[in-house]
Amino acid sequence: MRRLLLLFFVVAHQYVMGQGTSMTLMFEPLEPSNDMMWVTQRFELVKDYTKTKTAISGGLETQSAILGNYGGFYAFGFTGGVYQYLRPWVFAHVGGSIASG
Repeated sequence: MRRLLLLFFVVAHQYVMGQGTSMTLMFEPLEPSNDMMWVTQRFELVKDYTKTKTAISGGLETQSAILGNYGGFYAFGFTGGVYQYLRPWVFAHVGGSIASG
């Protein structure tokens, strides 16, 4: 039983080591013709693939207007993307999100 538990721990540890989480907080204008300012929060789970130096992410997104004529409006959605690591701490990201509120 002890060997089985040790084997499970080693396999689970290797699986969990490649996963992480990220949280992004952005301030972004809605459109140049509108004076609204949004706060976007993205909560993502990230799966790293070290052999190809890529990562796949997916999660939830919330948006709320904090400045402008429509303060307090909320939108909820899903977000996802792909990361390509170029150098340590340097990466390219392509992703998208779909939201409704």
